Amino acid sequence: MVRVSRLYTVAEANQTLPYVSAIVGEVRERYRTIQDRGRRHREGDEEDRAALKTEIRTEAERIHACMEELEEISAELKDYDLGLVDFPAELEGRRILLCWKFGENEIGHWHEERDGYQGRHPVPVDEPAWPEGETARLGQLNG
Repeated sequence: MVRVSRLYTVAEANQTLPYVSAIVGEVRERYRTIQDRGRRHREGDEEDRAALKTEIRTEAERIHACMEELEEISAELKDYDLGLVDFPAELEGRRILLCWKFGENEIGHWHEERDGYQGRHPVPVDEPAWPEGETARLGQLNG
C-alpha cells in the first residue's frame, strides 16, 4: 500500500491525469509485453528462454520505476491491465479513495478503502473541489 502524504480533491486529482495517464499507459504496455514474453518463454527452447527472461526482467524493472513515480504523488495503481488508479482523499473524517480508470477524461468515482473498484460511487456532479473542507485539504495523514 502507498504511504499517503497527500490528500486530493477531485480538481487536484484531475490536474495530475495527463502525467498519471502517461505513466499508466506505459505500465499497461510493458505489462502486456511481459505477459507475451512469459507465454513465449514457456514455449521456447533454452536459448530463447534466456533472452526472454532478460527482456522480462528489464520490463519489470521499468514497471517498478513507474510505480515509484506514482507513489511520489500518492497515487496507487491497483490494476495493471485496466489501469485503475486510486487517489487518497478524506470525507467527513474518514479516508476515501478517488478512483480513475485509464481512458477516462476525469475523476468520476470514489469508493471507501474497504470497498475497492466494485464499490465505486459517482462523484457529485459539478463539484470539482469535492471532497472539500478542512479534512480534505492537502496535508499529512496520521499513522
